[in-house]
Amino acid sequence: MKWHECGVKSASNGDLMRISPVILPSLKVDENHLVDSVLDTIITQNDVLAIETSIAFAELFRNLITFVNDDFLMNLPSRIVKFVGNKYYKVKISM
Repeated sequence: MKWHECGVKSASNGDLMRISPVILPSLKVDENHLVDSVLDTIITQNDVLAIETSIAFAELFRNLITFVNDDFLMNLPSRIVKFVGNKYYKVKISM
């Protein structure tokens, strides 16, 4: 089995709790923080929705630390879709 197939498929929020340690080191060097967040999420969650949520949060978190302006906020959804593609999900709601 390949390493990127080993994570348990789960769309929980565990990956979001680990994003800041992944993002903060990339502030000092010119590294792609989104790739780091994807790899971190694949290892533990390995779910498409969890990975895309991790990317969105990582982008938002890094930009909130470095700068925020109207252009950033207006273009955030299109940048996320450009990075992950345009996906649609069936949402399960249990009551």
